[in-house]
Parts: sequence; structure tokens; C-alpha cells
Amino acid sequence: MIVTMKIKIISFAKLKHSIRAVVLNGSRASPGAIKDAYQDYDIIYIRSSMNIKVPRIENTIFSTLIEVRVSDINYGNHLGHDSAVSFFHEARVRFLKGLGYSELNIDGFGILITNLIVNYINEAFYSDKVTIKIGLGEVKKTSIDLIYNAQLYETDKMLANAITTITFYDFNKRKAARIPKGFLTSVGL
Repeated sequence: MIVTMKIKIISFAKLKHSIRAVVLNGSRASPGAIKDAYQDYDIIYIRSSMNIKVPRIENTIFSTLIEVRVSDINYGNHLGHDSAVSFFHEARVRFLKGLGYSELNIDGFGILITNLIVNYINEAFYSDKVTIKIGLGEVKKTSIDLIYNAQLYETDKMLANAITTITFYDFNKRKAARIPKGFLTSVGL
């Protein structure tokens, strides 16, 4: 059985040109691990590229306008990728503030950004006004995905899309926390 599974795992990896390596880990793969009912194998495929498409927002729950400043321009004379990420951060802070929260206090918990994916589509230039829309993505026990669409205010031309996974965190206990019910209610869930 184990040999058959190993062959399937390796065969799958060989079929996918983007997979460069396969890693087996997990508590059952570690000889020194303490045995318990939750032991498992973890199979990790390492890819050469991640071309993940961020979805469009189905239901906008927040929108804000941010103007491109001279300090947001890179050597290509357009909005830099790092500034685009900062625009998403600013939009998230404004969104939370509108709900009466901050990144450090959402019903007693803070948040960590545990995942960030950005798809860059078009350029923005100095003094352009950018509309950032926020919608909700996948909701889990301790985290929620926020989806961002950035577009030029004047033309609605799409500039970039992004997802951030915000994980709720108890900084006193130094561990992830359940999404507060008050937050879920405030975003319509």
C-alpha cells in the first residue's frame, strides 16, 4: 500500500511541469514524533511558479479612494508594486476603522496577515485616483480572506486584484483565535 501511494505521488509530480520537488513530512514521517490519534503524512509539492488568479469581488462591502503620491512612483515611472500592497493595507485599515475596529483590536483580538496574493494588471501614474473595493472570500474558524479590486476612478480600468488572509490572533496567549462573532455580524455573516 505504501509503495503504491509513493508511486502515485511521484507520478503525479512528474505529470506537472511546474512541480520541481516533492517533500514528505508530518508526524507519521518523523521517527521521533510522539504517537497519537492525529498523526499524519503531509505531502508538499514545490512548484516553480504560482500563477493564482484573484477572483473578482461578488459583493463589495467597502470602497475607498486613494490618490497616487509621488512617493508611490517607482523607477518605471508608475505605481510601484510595494505601494500597491500599501494601498490594500490602507484600504483594510479604513475598512476596519469604519466598523469601529483597528488591526490590533477586533473585539479583543488582533490580526496577522498570513497570506498575500496580488495580480498586477495595469499601470497607475502620479495623481491618479484609485478606487479600492473590498469583498469577502473564504471564511474559516480563525481566518477570513479579504478580496481587493483596485481600479482607476475615472475610467474603471482594473489595476490590480489581491487577497489577504487575515488570521485573528490573541497576542496575550500568542496563538490564533476564533473569528469574533461581533466581527462576523458587522461584515454581514
